[in-house]
Amino acid sequence: MAFNIIDVITSFERTADQFLSKEEFKRRLRSRRQQRVKFTIDIKTDDLHIGHGVNLWLIRRLQDLGHKSVIVFTDSTSHIGGTDGRLDTIVSYPEKILERKIRDLTKQACMILRSEPNLLEVRRNSEWYASMSVQDLMKIFSLVTHAKLISRDAFQMQIAEEKELYISEMLYPILQGYDSYKIMSDIAVVGTDQLFNESLGRMIQEKHKKKPQTLITTRMTPGIDGKTKQSQRRDNDISMAHTPRDKFGRVMSIPDELIRDYFRMYTDIPNVDLSAIDTLIMTDPREAKVRLAEAIVGRYHGEATAATERMWFEDIIVRGYTPQDIPSLVLAQHEVQTLDLVVLALPENSRGGSRRLITQGAVQLNGRKLRKIDQVLFLKNNDILQVGKRQWFRIEIATVGSFEAGTLKMRPCGPQDIQDILAHIPTPELARYLLRIPAAERGSSSGVIDSLKKILLQPRENREAIFAVFSRDNPEKMIGITHFSLQGPGGVQTSWLDQGLIEKGCSAQDALQALGKHAFDELRLEVSIAKNAFAVANLSEALNATLRQVDSYTLSREDDSGMVGFTREGWDMLQQWRRQISPWLFTNEQGGSRHAKEFHKTQNAKKAPPLTEPDRRG
Repeated sequence: MAFNIIDVITSFERTADQFLSKEEFKRRLRSRRQQRVKFTIDIKTDDLHIGHGVNLWLIRRLQDLGHKSVIVFTDSTSHIGGTDGRLDTIVSYPEKILERKIRDLTKQACMILRSEPNLLEVRRNSEWYASMSVQDLMKIFSLVTHAKLISRDAFQMQIAEEKELYISEMLYPILQGYDSYKIMSDIAVVGTDQLFNESLGRMIQEKHKKKPQTLITTRMTPGIDGKTKQSQRRDNDISMAHTPRDKFGRVMSIPDELIRDYFRMYTDIPNVDLSAIDTLIMTDPREAKVRLAEAIVGRYHGEATAATERMWFEDIIVRGYTPQDIPSLVLAQHEVQTLDLVVLALPENSRGGSRRLITQGAVQLNGRKLRKIDQVLFLKNNDILQVGKRQWFRIEIATVGSFEAGTLKMRPCGPQDIQDILAHIPTPELARYLLRIPAAERGSSSGVIDSLKKILLQPRENREAIFAVFSRDNPEKMIGITHFSLQGPGGVQTSWLDQGLIEKGCSAQDALQALGKHAFDELRLEVSIAKNAFAVANLSEALNATLRQVDSYTLSREDDSGMVGFTREGWDMLQQWRRQISPWLFTNEQGGSRHAKEFHKTQNAKKAPPLTEPDRRG
């Protein structure tokens, strides 16, 4: 392929910091041999950002000239440590997670790189390190002296500051350098912070009688906070995984003093136009920043998408219009406190973070700022909640009505019922049955209450609901609680009732059966699954006690006498009861397992209708 070396060098010089060496790089460009260009990705990285993109765009230029990009994932050296001196960077991932991360990060890299097999090669350094013995590793380490290692600037700084310097930190650069030898790297494109590691790669290649790789380092710029380098951990990056809208918004948040460097490092605006950009920064920095955001989004997602995002920004952020394509936030009732509303809208945010958003005036309802955390709001359908500058939600109220069944009356619980719920259900038992509570929070009363609030406020979204049970004769006194959930494999209905309820003659079974059908229908859940779950949920006290002694794994197995955990008599009694309370489970008269057929014979002998093998989920 014909090309102008001066043009290539000029394009590289825009973002490059050093060439080791430039003459060596020119000779490689003139060579007729395909060059192998190394790019290392730390497996601990969750997403690539546009800082990585600086190097990837240079490698893409080399791909366009016919050279091959070789991505090396550090799946073995992540077990040893990182390059930043922190022991908590040492990680070990299961193979499935490794495969997913490599697949996702490769896909992000290919937002820039070409993916043709002759132009892209993906390697894992476990390919050579996993099978190495201690003796093999010692041979590698013997290639590098202590004096050479300790000369690294970062190590000297740690020593000067009297900080601990771990052996893992010192070994990591050697192994990264050895990667260059193993993949036969000709060129490595890295940030300036990786220069020492890749210089060791040159040395190791030479000691193995191989031609050393040419190094090209690129300049590093601060993240969008204007302080430290881009990092997902610090949330100051512009990630490849960010949507075009998020990229545009993050660019607009950078300090004005970064606009010039961002144009040079992160856009492909021609060099001849950069002087005009410098003038615009001085006269109209906001417009310069908008053009920067448009250029970055256009580079990764296309000019049409960039134009759309600029229009959205001007209409929504500048002019204050409300966007049309906003998600719904479905609630179970009209009344909710401000903090609970924000927590529901931003489930990934901590309660402390949500509290700060409110006190800082970043939360609005229908254009009115909400500053009181405990303010009780009365919400209506189509109310607009705005959190920060870029997040909107359209409120949708989807209430589940009260109803009566038998001698009982039921109504959906709300946050105002939490103390009554806790009075009926001990906190440990509540945590056990409310499946959304993370295991780490089950010992925390506040964690249980927070999870309970979410269920009470968003039953449809979370496929569960909690109803309060009353006697029709005394509708003021709560006598029980029933909880529905379809988050498990078959769904669950669990009820807590006053012990004396059945003794007083209440038709609790009929009432709770009606409650189950009503609740699941109203919540638009899978009624067939709900009925199967319900069939075992409303057992009599004796059977319920028996069931609760058997775990879910045991309940899914059978032995010669029926279901594990039951006697033959108990198994038959259970089926008789289920047939009476849940006739929909026994409509199929054909087939069934050996136990079901045996049970059919027993029923026929008693002149009862045949019974099929029941579904045992629940």
